Amino acid sequence: MGSKALEVVCPCCETKLQVDKKTGEVIWEEKKEKPMPSLSDMVNDLGSQQEEKESLFKKNRATEKERSRFSMRS
Repeated sequence: MGSKALEVVCPCCETKLQVDKKTGEVIWEEKKEKPMPSLSDMVNDLGSQQEEKESLFKKNRATEKERSRFSMRS
């Protein structure tokens, strides 16, 4: 007689699952480990995030100046 569990791999996250054939209940799962980024990669990401924040701040500040210029005319 065959096994009572069916093994499948999720196409999205590549998690391995054992599913009970009768009930459809997940019996066991094994998640794929994500590789840890290196410290230099994390520092580079932090730097690019900081640049993006500064750019957004400057853009919003310019927008506020324009708004205040128009509100003073009224």
